[in-house]
Amino acid sequence: VSILPSAAAAGDVAVLEKCTVDSGTGVTAVQWKSGRKTGTVSKDAVISDNGHPSVSCDLGTAEFYPAQVALMVKFKEGEEIVGAPDVQVIEMARTSGSSRTYTADIPVAGAGAMTPRDGKYDLSILVGDHRMPKGLQQSLGTVPFVFHQAAKEALSKSGIPESSETHVATKLAGRYLPLPLIAHTFKPPQKTPPVAITAVFVALTTVIPLLAFLRGLGLLKVNTKLWKIDLHGMVFFGTLAAYLAVLGMFFLFLNLVQTMALCLLLLPVAVISGNKMLSRSTARCAPAALAGIRQRAMQTGLKKFIAFPEVTDERVIPAVAKVLKEKIAQPVLVGDREAAYKCAKANGVSLEGVRIIDPSLHPEVVEQTATVLFQKRQKKGMTLDAALDTVKNSPLMMADLMLTTGHVQGCVAGAAHTSADVARSALQTVGVKKGLKTASSFFVIAKDDITYLFADCGFCIAPSIAQLAEIAITTAQTCEDVLATTPRVAMLSFSTFGSAKHEY
Repeated sequence: VSILPSAAAAGDVAVLEKCTVDSGTGVTAVQWKSGRKTGTVSKDAVISDNGHPSVSCDLGTAEFYPAQVALMVKFKEGEEIVGAPDVQVIEMARTSGSSRTYTADIPVAGAGAMTPRDGKYDLSILVGDHRMPKGLQQSLGTVPFVFHQAAKEALSKSGIPESSETHVATKLAGRYLPLPLIAHTFKPPQKTPPVAITAVFVALTTVIPLLAFLRGLGLLKVNTKLWKIDLHGMVFFGTLAAYLAVLGMFFLFLNLVQTMALCLLLLPVAVISGNKMLSRSTARCAPAALAGIRQRAMQTGLKKFIAFPEVTDERVIPAVAKVLKEKIAQPVLVGDREAAYKCAKANGVSLEGVRIIDPSLHPEVVEQTATVLFQKRQKKGMTLDAALDTVKNSPLMMADLMLTTGHVQGCVAGAAHTSADVARSALQTVGVKKGLKTASSFFVIAKDDITYLFADCGFCIAPSIAQLAEIAITTAQTCEDVLATTPRVAMLSFSTFGSAKHEY
């Protein structure tokens, strides 16, 4: 091995006389001789075409074919330069055909890959192949380098040249890259996707979701001024910031696979927290109060069965079709099947997928609901035959009793029946919630950016003090359940300083 600081100037020469390689173990014997040759070029040196010294290593006759052979020049001691790398050069050795002679060019003299830094340098050979659990690094000796003053002056103008890691990556990207790669010794260059793929990826992960998010806010009519930065809001916006940070890191040092993995980890957190935040936001926005209720209903819509006992009303049938289409709930029509289809045809509505419970066609449901009605009303003189007759002739009573038996989870009525009929049927079949004594009603009033619930304006005419308290508590609970927001309760006075006169 011959190394020279410059092909045209004085330098130090180190000669490796013999390099014996044993199969699978690497370099086993090295004889090293060094001497100073001033003003001349050693006869053992091989000068390459570009004027840089070359290094040759004959592997002899051993049956050993290294996957990689490289030469490393590492700074040991001498002139201190801030920012200069200790490992100055790692050069991949090359060979041609079946030759067992490996050669590496060492660009010592101003090649740009080595800092002109006077001192002593360690010279090592790196050898390895796929049969070796670990690559071998064998020291060949120490070589003193003295650089030209012109090279040092150029350094002060241009700054520290590219590091050895950059130099290695450049070499590995070229034709000197053997396989398999020894990952712990040589780091391959980072692969970056084409510009077109990067642009598509950014569009799919940033632009399209952002536009969809803004569009969703518009469809839900969300008033962003009413956003409350609670726990869900902080998690959502924190996840959004982390998502943008991941995209930023993708352009700096992450690869496509790492970026997609991080985005998939952030996705469920953003969806859950964002859904909670939007649910509360839409509920607090008066124009979107119903949109918030609809959104929460759609989350479990097809799992909830809602009875509609007014099958001949021209408003009910289109509403039922819309409820099913938007997956708000699973509607169940209770009443005459032919009358329901006739009403649907008259309104140009399809009832495909809508379940219809016709008392004349579902005797098992009639029997179950009539039995429940008989058990509830027998103390008031109702017989089982009377209960059967009531269920067969009153779809409203049958629908309420289906709620009691668990066939449905809700009942919507009042389009073709009076409020009194609806309330009377509900009290006789479902009754009040366990633990309550007073049945009450409420109205929803949306004004500006606030949604109000007023109770009781149509059920309990003259409530007592205890009833007023119970109505306030139950209405507050209903507000939490329906609007998903924390209510503030105010008690309105019936009379201000005797302004209203009433017997109570």
